[in-house]
Amino acid sequence: QVLHTSLSLPNVLSIDPATLAKRVLELPGVVHVRGDMACDAAVEQMVALAPFSVVVSDASVDFQEVLTKIVEALSKANKLLKDGTSNRALLTTPSVIVITLKLPRKSKTSIDKNLKLALHALSKEVQTMMTWVGQASPVEKVATPQPEEPLVDFKILHLMANSACERTCVIRFRRKTITP
Repeated sequence: QVLHTSLSLPNVLSIDPATLAKRVLELPGVVHVRGDMACDAAVEQMVALAPFSVVVSDASVDFQEVLTKIVEALSKANKLLKDGTSNRALLTTPSVIVITLKLPRKSKTSIDKNLKLALHALSKEVQTMMTWVGQASPVEKVATPQPEEPLVDFKILHLMANSACERTCVIRFRRKTITP
């Protein structure tokens, strides 16, 4: 809800097996794919509704499992979009992916170890994620007229809303822009 209002990014995809709060579902541009996010029905729903400005997952599963599932599901959707006649992008430019990482234990040693694993896993998946990003939106002034690789950065944060063994991963995709 906060991301939708504060970032002004219009199309939000929530992928989570749990129920999404009614107040969030009622926001314009928010869609929720519930259940197994990598199943064919979920992927078809993503394809029908793409492109997205924000993808959010707060699934209550281990961080490695949720990251694997998200990459698998969004890669399937992206492949269908690219193979189809429309050649649409899965993600807009700019776009953001927000994933709640559920860590197995609360001890500092365990959290540190698992955060290193999460950073390593994310670093490996970023190249795949970059293929999901479309060209710059008409609103964005791009520095070069040729298509270029999107810029990506990510952070793992401990937000006030996170429990002791949760962290929030924010992955941001954008393109070089001309500054006036």
